Amino acid sequence: MFKDRKGQGAMEYLMTYGWAILVVMIVGIVMWQLGIFGGGPVGSCSMAGFSTVKPQLMLIQAKSSGSFHGSFLNAQGLPVTVTGYNFQYGGNSVAAATGLNIGVGANEHWVVDTTVDGLSSLNVGDSYTINAEIDYDVSAAGQTLHKTSAGSITCTVE
Repeated sequence: MFKDRKGQGAMEYLMTYGWAILVVMIVGIVMWQLGIFGGGPVGSCSMAGFSTVKPQLMLIQAKSSGSFHGSFLNAQGLPVTVTGYNFQYGGNSVAAATGLNIGVGANEHWVVDTTVDGLSSLNVGDSYTINAEIDYDVSAAGQTLHKTSAGSITCTVE
């Protein structure tokens, strides 16, 4: 009897409330593009790059005094030996160490506590980007390979 009228209720709903749904979608997209939803709290971090030795963003902290605390995860699946690191801020090498011999097991963390030149000029809540390179050796199948995990860390000063 009403075989051809199955979609009538849905069509009436869209015709009645469709304009309101469209307006809400447009307002939401505009707010998203303006960055209203992406500000994040002070202390939020992001990273780009990095291979198997990577920063743990919840454990990255920089203070306005210039101190930097970073925890890096060995996601190689094999033990590695960290041989050095280099952090750059504003294009200048600001914290570096070479000749290290720090053993880090598979899926374990390695912690860096250092002072980063230039961070002390920032205020709490200011954003910064540090380019990091972590040099490490990994042994597999009787060979030791030298590798570098590089990327950038963007955070806010706490």
